[in-house]
Order: sequence, then structure tokens, then C-alpha cells
Amino acid sequence: MHFGRKALSGVGWWALVALVFITENWTSRTLAGQSVDVVRLLKAEFLTIMPWVLLSPFIAELTRRYPISGERRGRHLLLHGFAALVTALVHTVLGSLLALWVMAPDPRPWTELYVRMLRRAMSGHLLMYASLQAVLHAMASQRALREREVQASKLEAQLAQAQLAVLRTQLQPHFLFNTLHAVSALMARDVTAARRVLARLSELLRQSLDTDAEPEAPLREELEFLERYLEIQHTRFEDRLRVHFQIEPEALDIAVPRALLQPLVENALRHGLAPRAEGGTVEIRAHKREGRLHLVVADDGVGLPEGLTAPVREGVGLRHTRARMRALYGEAHVFDFRRREGGGVEVHLAVPWCPASTSRTA
Repeated sequence: MHFGRKALSGVGWWALVALVFITENWTSRTLAGQSVDVVRLLKAEFLTIMPWVLLSPFIAELTRRYPISGERRGRHLLLHGFAALVTALVHTVLGSLLALWVMAPDPRPWTELYVRMLRRAMSGHLLMYASLQAVLHAMASQRALREREVQASKLEAQLAQAQLAVLRTQLQPHFLFNTLHAVSALMARDVTAARRVLARLSELLRQSLDTDAEPEAPLREELEFLERYLEIQHTRFEDRLRVHFQIEPEALDIAVPRALLQPLVENALRHGLAPRAEGGTVEIRAHKREGRLHLVVADDGVGLPEGLTAPVREGVGLRHTRARMRALYGEAHVFDFRRREGGGVEVHLAVPWCPASTSRTA
């Protein structure tokens, strides 16, 4: 099938060349006031083009095997010079044989006809061979460039996947360490609560291990993970922690980076609410705007120091979350900290509106 398409493409290309030659010949003779025998003109172009149609596959294979590039280009150039002479001789043989069949009978010997055609067309044959070489090498260079681009794209995607995997494996120990630290603090005052936290932690770890290696997941799954995490934090904060969700239903199936919300909520709890004796409220919002999924994680805690619009130093969770979003979406994402009126901080995120079933990693 592939060979058939290539052969058909080659015949079509030569048909186009023949049409150009016929048009040029007919136009020049008409402008010169000469009468044009269309049938004879078509036969003459047939004698010129048909041998090239037959010889083209061999020339293409010769070009593929011996390209005029690389360390052996000088040797290959000499080879193609010899091949051009042989091609001219063979073309003339084929053309003269076809002339005996297509044109009117010629009383002269075939050898005389052959020599006459060779003298008249030798320079044209050599020029045509050189032109063919230029076209074939240009096509080969273009094909090689496309293959390199595809390979580079695959390598870039593999590198991004590897980077995401590394970031994810680094984030999991960080989350585990922080949760165990909370359990340690609980053990001193409420063993039952500490055991309850450990049970919830085992559920979280099981859920984390059961998920596949894809870097994205539906927002629905991330919210389920976050709710289990917040159950652990409720044990720690008790009634000092209030959580509000405002999630548009259509946003639940949109793809987001795995473990996206938990580090942001953890940051809000640790730096926003924990320093306050009365605790506070965390809000998680999700909605669609301008073709993107917008997420907000807000708290009414102590907020940022005066004059700052972002944390001076980002922890492991925030730093890795930012890096994963950059690796997944490039410039097509938003990750901003904003001071909240009345106190607290809002983290605004935006990612492409892409259902998880058709996301870039599906």
C-alpha cells in the first residue's frame, strides 16, 4: 500500500512536469507565430518524460543509499556524477526505442537516431538529474527534520513525565512527615484522636497508592482526597476549623494535577489558621470562566506580612505544586497569591478546561 502511494505520487509529479513543459513549448511556438502540431508535441514530451518515470525509482534509491552529505559526500558526489552520465545514456536508449514505437517510421538506422538524440539531449539529461538530486535531498532533509521534531517532542514529553514523577514522589514523604508530626502532637493529649488520625492517614495512603501514575486526575477525585485530609485536620483543630466548598457541578470532571489542593489547604492551615487561637475558615471554590477552570483556596487567617503579596519562602508543597503546573501547562496556567480584604490569603489557580477523559494524559 505504501509503495503504491509513493509510485502514484511519483507519476503525478512527472505528469505535472510534463504539463509545464507542454504549456511552455506550446506558448513559445504560438507567440513565435509557428503552427503547433499538438499530437506531435504530446508524443515528443512523452518520449522525454516517460524514461524519467521509469528511472526515477532507481535514482531515488541511489540518493537514499548515497546522500551527498556527511563524511563521504565527496565520494558520493563522484558516484552521482557517474550515475548522471549512465542515466543520460539509458534515458536516450529508452527514448529512442520508444520513438520507434510512437513516432513515424524513420529510415535511418537506430544507432544514428540514438547518437542524434544523445547529442541533442545530453546537457538536458544531466541538468534534470541534478535537479532530481536537489529535490530528493530537499525532501529527505524535510523528512529528517520532521522526524527529529517528533523525536524531540517525545523526549520532551518523557522528560516532563519523569520530572512530574520525581516531584510527586518528593511530595508524598513531605505530606506523610507533616501528618505524622500532627499525630505526635496529639499523642500527648488525646491518644484516641491520634489513633483516629492514623486510621484516616492509612486510608489516604492507600488511596494515594491505588491511583495510577498519570499526572492529572478529575477534580472530583482531588476533592475526595482533600476531604479525607481535612478529616485528619478536624481532629487536630476541632471546632477551630471551618471548611466551605463552592464547586460548580460541571467542574467535577475537569482534569487537574494530582495532589493539587492538599498542599494549598495545608499551607492555609499551617500559616494562616494555626497561629490564631480562634482558628478560622478555609474556602475552596471552583468555576468555569473564559474557557478555563478557576480554583480558589482562601483563608481568613493571619494573612501575609504588610507589603507582601506572596510568601517570602515557599515550602516543599507549594514549590512542587508550582513546578508541576509549569511542567504540565507551561504558560497556560495561573498560580497567584493575593491578599484578602479583611485578612487572610487567597490562592488563585487556573488551568485549561479539559475533561479528564480527554486530557493530554489520557
